[in-house]
Formats: sequence, C-alpha cells, structure tokens
Amino acid sequence: MTLRLASIHLYPVKSAAGLSPAEWEVDGFGLRYDRRWMVVDAAGRFVSQRTHPSLALVRPALGPETLRLEADGMPALELPLTPMSTALTTVVVWQDACAAVWLGRHAARWISDVLHADCDLVFMPASTMRPVDHRYAPPGSRVS
Repeated sequence: MTLRLASIHLYPVKSAAGLSPAEWEVDGFGLRYDRRWMVVDAAGRFVSQRTHPSLALVRPALGPETLRLEADGMPALELPLTPMSTALTTVVVWQDACAAVWLGRHAARWISDVLHADCDLVFMPASTMRPVDHRYAPPGSRVS
C-alpha cells in the first residue's frame, strides 16, 4: 500500500476556523501552532463550537511573529506567536488539566465580544505536558 498525503489542515485556535497550507512544519506537538491557542470559560474549561457555534467564524492567520484573529464586525486581534509566560493559569481540556498562558484582558474582551459570553483566550507554552492517551502513542508523547 502506498500512502499519500492529500491535504493538511491546522487549527491554531481550538474550535475556530482552520488553515489549509500546501506544506507545514512539524514540532514536538505535531503540526506547528496547531491548537496552541484555546478559548476557555470562567472556570478554565475549554470552549468549543458545540456550545459556542460562532467560534467557527473566528478566522486565524499566521504571520512571521503573530497570530491574527479576525471576526466580522470586530477589529483584528494580533497576538505574539510566543506569548510571555507571565500569567500562568490551569485549564481543562476534556479530563486533562494543564498549564496555559493567559493572554490578557484585551484578548479576553475580544473573544468575549465575539462569542457573547465571558471567556478568556489562553496559549499552551512549550513547557506544558499534556500526555497522549497511552493506547494511541508511545509513553512521553504529548498533544496540544
């Protein structure tokens, strides 16, 4: 059997719109920048399109040093690709609790306005270890 990669899809912000580049770099998390940003509610639990369908309308673009988020009727939000780890918080993705960088009041207000809900925007730094289920990958593997 011959395997052929037909397309690549990455989602910088978990549950937001995605990108379909012709080629992409891979890092220790998988596709570089894939699901490294996430929207969380006031309790730190991840937010998805299941509860907030308008998250699908948040359009990301990756520049050399920034993640740009756009949504209709909103000014664009630009964030550094590697945010400073000055405000760490604990967030929950499914049953996993892990460390994330809080991206500040401006980003929180922007995503809250888009979703019409009290939310925060966070980033998973390289230091965070969210292990892959041992049934699907070797020990020590991680996921973003």
